[in-house]
Amino acid sequence: MNRGSGSGLRFHNIAAGHRIRQWRSFLSEAKNKTILIEFIIEEWKSDESKFMIGNRTLFVACVEQCWKIDWDGASLVNELQSSQEEADTKVLLHAKHASQHGFTSVIIVSEDTDVFVLRIAFVSEIGIPLYQKMRTKTTIRYMDIKKTRTTLGDRLTQALIGYHAFTGCDSVSAFSGQEKVASLKLLRKNEELMEVFIELGQSWTASESLISKLEEFTCQMYAASSDRQSEHCTMNSSFRSGVMWILACSLHVRTV
Repeated sequence: MNRGSGSGLRFHNIAAGHRIRQWRSFLSEAKNKTILIEFIIEEWKSDESKFMIGNRTLFVACVEQCWKIDWDGASLVNELQSSQEEADTKVLLHAKHASQHGFTSVIIVSEDTDVFVLRIAFVSEIGIPLYQKMRTKTTIRYMDIKKTRTTLGDRLTQALIGYHAFTGCDSVSAFSGQEKVASLKLLRKNEELMEVFIELGQSWTASESLISKLEEFTCQMYAASSDRQSEHCTMNSSFRSGVMWILACSLHVRTV
């Protein structure tokens, strides 16, 4: 079952004036989200919406298509057609497209950690300044993603995709009782661990050597001060099965 699919009431279409009384139940169904976006796109494409759009240019993605909508009308953008299911990765495709069509900077509005990790990892591929808009109740600030990458260093940022997927992201559960801050400290102090997670973030399969090193890292999180405990942890078959399951999920995350 795809993430976002649920057990709520499924709609086959939405018409103007349609009243949705239970939004939470409605949005729990992935298909409902799709038909809602399709309805909004059709509304924005209509002549009545031109005055609302004004001099803006909208790029709206739905399933594999992307529409460009402005005062002159609507058209499909072939360069932005994508089979990627997640908006987390599509946003980078749109940022790259913007850099190739005269835009001088991109601001991404998202508080999602997965999106943040991807921005840090791929900011050098975008070619123009990339910012994250961050909002609190009283302030708004813009984080310069390139400066953040420079502060972290190239090796650590290259390791972040594999590290984040393995230690817990939207699609992979986090390790019980382990905060990312603590395990990130382990990673920052160990160049060999950075190489491990760089390999995990770039490989479609995991070698036996990589699996062993990930087991060692996991043991360090739970028994960092005891080599004896770490050795016992690595030899435990249940522990190894758990690491293999997390690894399989991590590799799957990289394919969607």
